[in-house]
Amino acid sequence: MTIRSLIWKAMLIALFSTSSLWGQSSTGNLLGRVTDTTGAVLPNARISVLNTETNVHYDSVSNSSGDYLVPYLTPGTYQLKVMLPVSRLIRELASPFGRQAQ
Repeated sequence: MTIRSLIWKAMLIALFSTSSLWGQSSTGNLLGRVTDTTGAVLPNARISVLNTETNVHYDSVSNSSGDYLVPYLTPGTYQLKVMLPVSRLIRELASPFGRQAQ
């Protein structure tokens, strides 16, 4: 065996022995899609995630497809809230409330 082949074998052993460590993590991700009752996606919805055991709070916003991601959540019990942005005024109607009928 040459020194070069020993170096290659040592590098391969080091590479494969540590690659299994890369896949392990103590956190997880929460991902989903915000839709209404008809299945239409809801973009720009605020996602609020609260760890009820530690009181740690995480925020996210849904994208144009309604998808959201809240990364790096530690194991625990969570409360999820979805808040929609305030709708803008589309049309204003004049109303005769309080006027006497003639």
